[in-house]
Amino acid sequence: MKYLYKTKSFYFFLFILCIAILSICYFLNSKVFRVAVVGPMTGNYALNGESMKKGIFLCLNNARALKDLKDIKVKVDIFDDKNQQKTSEKIARDIVNMNKHDLVITHSLNSISKLSGEIYKKYQIPIISASTTDSTALKSNDLFFSVIPGNDIQGSFIAYYISNILKYQKVNLIYESNDYGIELFKNFYETALSLKMSVHKWIISSNTFDETINDIIYDLQSMDDPGIVFMATYADTGAKIISSIKYPGARFLIMGSDTFATDEFIRLLQQESLQERASPGYHSNGIYATSPFLFDIGNQQAQIFQKEYIDLYQEKPDWIAPSYYDSMLLAVNAFKKISLNENLAIKERRQKVKDIFLSFNSYEKSINGVTGNIYMNNNGVVVQPYYVGVYYDQKLVSAFDQYQMTPEISSVNEKLKKILKGDMVLMHDRFMVKTPVVYTGIDINEFSDINFTKKTYTMDFYLWFRFKKDFQEAVDIAFLNTSSPLFINSYGGKGKGIVTVLLDKTENNVAIKAYHVKAEFKSDFNFRSFPFDTHKPGIKFRHRSLTKDKIIFIPDRRGIEQVQTSHDDISHNKEPIEGWDMSKTIYYQKIIANTSTLGDPASFNQRNSLQYSSFNAEVEINRKVLNYLVKNFALIFVLIIVTYITYLIPITQFSIRISISMSALLATAFSHIRLTNSISASYLLAAEYAFFGVYAIATLSIFISVILYKKFEIYEFLKPEKKDHHLTSKKIKRISMIGLVLQPLIVLLVCYFLSFNFVFTSISEKVMMIKITALVLIIFCIIAFIYLRRKSSIIM
Repeated sequence: MKYLYKTKSFYFFLFILCIAILSICYFLNSKVFRVAVVGPMTGNYALNGESMKKGIFLCLNNARALKDLKDIKVKVDIFDDKNQQKTSEKIARDIVNMNKHDLVITHSLNSISKLSGEIYKKYQIPIISASTTDSTALKSNDLFFSVIPGNDIQGSFIAYYISNILKYQKVNLIYESNDYGIELFKNFYETALSLKMSVHKWIISSNTFDETINDIIYDLQSMDDPGIVFMATYADTGAKIISSIKYPGARFLIMGSDTFATDEFIRLLQQESLQERASPGYHSNGIYATSPFLFDIGNQQAQIFQKEYIDLYQEKPDWIAPSYYDSMLLAVNAFKKISLNENLAIKERRQKVKDIFLSFNSYEKSINGVTGNIYMNNNGVVVQPYYVGVYYDQKLVSAFDQYQMTPEISSVNEKLKKILKGDMVLMHDRFMVKTPVVYTGIDINEFSDINFTKKTYTMDFYLWFRFKKDFQEAVDIAFLNTSSPLFINSYGGKGKGIVTVLLDKTENNVAIKAYHVKAEFKSDFNFRSFPFDTHKPGIKFRHRSLTKDKIIFIPDRRGIEQVQTSHDDISHNKEPIEGWDMSKTIYYQKIIANTSTLGDPASFNQRNSLQYSSFNAEVEINRKVLNYLVKNFALIFVLIIVTYITYLIPITQFSIRISISMSALLATAFSHIRLTNSISASYLLAAEYAFFGVYAIATLSIFISVILYKKFEIYEFLKPEKKDHHLTSKKIKRISMIGLVLQPLIVLLVCYFLSFNFVFTSISEKVMMIKITALVLIIFCIIAFIYLRRKSSIIM
């Protein structure tokens, strides 16, 4: 007995040693990359630092969950520079002295980025930023990469937007006496002069702030036509200025740069103004701001990011979080391209990272990020436009007109015509086209007649549009997923289907059209997760003739949120679908492309790509799993329990044991066949893995029952003098113990597999599940170790 327990202890220690060796080998074979993240984690700009961190870690969580990193490990080290120059330079020196980071991701003021960037450049460490807009720093440092355009683009962009879209030729320019303000001022001023704009400028510094503000207030009040005020300042300075000069009824518009398009700006404005705190929008309503990214213009990936971000952090993101998500995404894609077999020194790895970044240099080689397709120009700056938003109730929503990157136009005359009309501009070798935005909203009244076999369902909903009144063809749309063709034309008429005009009015130069629509729609339902499946049937439409450079449909967040605040869910006016829970809807615009030569001989060798902005509203429905399992799988659950009990039935009752196991096998097979007949799919369903588990349990029971019966028969035929009842009984118990242990293990493994792959779908749920599983295994190993140690000590 003493020998037996010593042997068990030895094998257990051997098992633990093997796990440790395998773990060490795994980590030794893994490629470990280290990323330094430097930003304002405390201080006035701490909100920006938090958004930065959250975007980066959400990207890493997604990459791990999707197994994009495989054997690659990414270690992130956080450094707090408080947006202070001396602190940032000290951190930069510390990072280069550590000599272990492959990459630096930074969020700093432009002046700070420039100086710390020179330190990183000396030691050849690549840098990514999603906030630095200093174009001189980006151009002078070939290791500096940015996922947002620089101030050279932003300054020119704002000048064109004010002149061509807002139609102001008189500008009051307030800029800050720092690198950011001066560079933005120069680029704006140069373009404004070329557009024959009149610019009255003031420079703001901390030493003369109060005196300059008084001069600005006096000048603006004394002007007959103050025009528009453009502010090239950081958010804290901008908040101070606006709280002093902006008030309801002011006769001038205000436009700010990208620093105004953050949650930090609103927080600082509330901090400066009691009125803004007491009455949201008192100062901020009507302020225009440029932004590298706006969620309402974002695609489906952007809406998924927003949902995951809210689920994980319980707050809505501004543009900083998705931009830094894309920064980390760029890093992850670079790390994936570095061979695991190459034993590179840190300097060589940094050079590889830089070269890979530079290889993302065209749309075809771009990375599909949250903010769009990421690819760089020769200076390492992303090729994307800025967007323009307007504040309403402290929320930034898209303005009615945007500039977008335009597809190549071969006709020189067409280009010239668009440029002269103001519909197209050339900014630093980038052609951008003016594109009207149409705010679109859907309020679903009824969702019924769902037919999974035919993949159809009926939607009854209200549909509305808001747009500039001179853009009457805006609502000439065609639905993309109806069972029969359905159109709404620009005059409010009907196509095939039930369409009723509810509202058609114009106020403040804005047209509003609303319709009541009821029609049958189609969707491609995916049952891979059955019975834990979630489906997103929806409504899709695009303009019948205008491509995405001529119209963009975006969700009307203000109107949709107003509807949703009145109801708990989208099912407020209808009976719920039996067997299903209906949660939220997701609204997004998506670019769809068709390719064709259009019969043009010039396009025979290269087809034209016709890209359209489509509007999508998806309803998320979740199957009521518990009800379904009780109704359809109760017998299977009972058979699993009964099969487990067979190990306790005497071996002499062989026929009973086999009958129970065979009954479980046949009942499971019958249920499996019924399932596959009811759901026609070429792929495996989640429920089928459960069936496979039951097959394994039933087969194991039959296999062990047969072995035990054979052992029993052999024992019965032995001569009495050779029979050892005690030894035979012990062998039978050991074999039975195999079944008693393996069956629960099979059930646990199947449950874990189904939970991880089909039940828990969000990144946070999967991460939590992995942590809990690891904790349970560690506790189990500790308990087993203590148990064996105690047994060994008792015997000895």
